[in-house]
Amino acid sequence: MQIPISRVVCDFIILVACGLPVLIFHLWVEPFKRGFFCDDESIRYPFHDSTVTHEVLAAVGLILPICFILMTESFRSFVWNEQHTGQSKLKTYHLRDLHVHPLVVRLYTFIGYFLVGVCFNQVLVDIAKYSIGRQRPHFMDVCRPSKGYTECTVDLFITDFECTGEDANRIRESMLSFYSGHSAFAFYVASFTALYLQGRLIRPLLSRLLLPTIQIALVAGASFVAYSRVSDYKHHWSDVLVGVVMGSAVGIFVAVVVAEVFKHRHSHMCEEVTRELGLI
Repeated sequence: MQIPISRVVCDFIILVACGLPVLIFHLWVEPFKRGFFCDDESIRYPFHDSTVTHEVLAAVGLILPICFILMTESFRSFVWNEQHTGQSKLKTYHLRDLHVHPLVVRLYTFIGYFLVGVCFNQVLVDIAKYSIGRQRPHFMDVCRPSKGYTECTVDLFITDFECTGEDANRIRESMLSFYSGHSAFAFYVASFTALYLQGRLIRPLLSRLLLPTIQIALVAGASFVAYSRVSDYKHHWSDVLVGVVMGSAVGIFVAVVVAEVFKHRHSHMCEEVTRELGLI
């Protein structure tokens, strides 16, 4: 099968186009400067370092699903194909004159869908964060506004203020509470990966408990990330709740609608030969 070079180019253009708004937001867009009530206790918590840092979340959240995709597609390409079809030769692909192994095509496809979904999720997060500008629970401690920080008049809504804190990056981040990017990303990864495994593997693989155990572990890890954002005073509980819902929704959309992981799950051709190993 010939792979059109135009499709590959188009895929990369779309991926870059989806990621470009994220770069623009983080480099050039300032969050909306929202006013506050100086007696609002919900924004007077002390600053606390993140239990789960951006770097750790990004590393685990990107590497783990890619490893699952790599293992799953390798198993499907080699173990399932050779043991149950009796063939070692897989469908051949060509990119112009270059022979491309089917495993490479599958990895390119599913990892590509996953990464595009990451961009979709982050764009939605940034649109909300920068347009709403909700203060984080540690806003007062980081910003130290020129009005309302030390002296406060009850029920006075302050809009004309300047932050006197020393860390400009923390001040900027203190206005990006809604909604939780950590929670959205963690649940995007968990929902996409859980559905991908459900669609590409059937439960009786080695043990009936293996797949649901992995899926619950993914949700548990994402839940820990979400809970930590509240206990670290990084977000209000409502920010985290919306992040969980939005991240899960994007993960479900990408896995089911874009990647179509369940499309061939009930194929009659594969039903008999996959019963033992639990693969499609």
